[in-house]
Amino acid sequence: MYRHAMLGEGCRTLVRAGTGYGTALACHRLGADLVTSVDIDDHLVQTATDRLHSIGLRPRTAVCDLTTAPLPGAFDRIVSTGSVRPIPAAWLKALRPGGRPATAITGTGTGTGTGLILIADKTPEGGGRGYIAYDRASFMSARHGDDYDTPASSRFLKRMPRVVSVRVPASSRVNVHRSAAGTSRSGVGSSCQA
Repeated sequence: MYRHAMLGEGCRTLVRAGTGYGTALACHRLGADLVTSVDIDDHLVQTATDRLHSIGLRPRTAVCDLTTAPLPGAFDRIVSTGSVRPIPAAWLKALRPGGRPATAITGTGTGTGTGLILIADKTPEGGGRGYIAYDRASFMSARHGDDYDTPASSRFLKRMPRVVSVRVPASSRVNVHRSAAGTSRSGVGSSCQA
């Protein structure tokens, strides 16, 4: 999903908190000051925040319903590691002109880990123009409002094994690079204005 989002220098980016792994990737690529990490579950947000702090990363984190709520800021990229259908109107409101959402579309997976990914760029008029990619991606549907009534902490905490944080030596880290072309299929470059 991050590859489709084309995270360039200076991109203010919104990601889902989840375990904190994707947030850490975005922080290493962009710098924690450009990353906001949200989830609907306060326990997940707090756990991800604690994990990120334990490795020295301090992005902005917030509890919010990514599908309906006003989002906490204006962004150049929204990277959703949860599938949605339809694309939330809140995303277009939160994206800056030229901003890009990248997300899996709910119900398009084939059971083999492949599905449809929406990549679009916000137009100056406030709409979006982009394309659909068929890729090896499969994510759970985003939880929101009516279908989210029980926090993960109360459903799983007693059954979950203790999670251990692992630090990766600097020599083992993977560097992410932009493609030489630096443009998406819709023709918008991958760099962002700060």
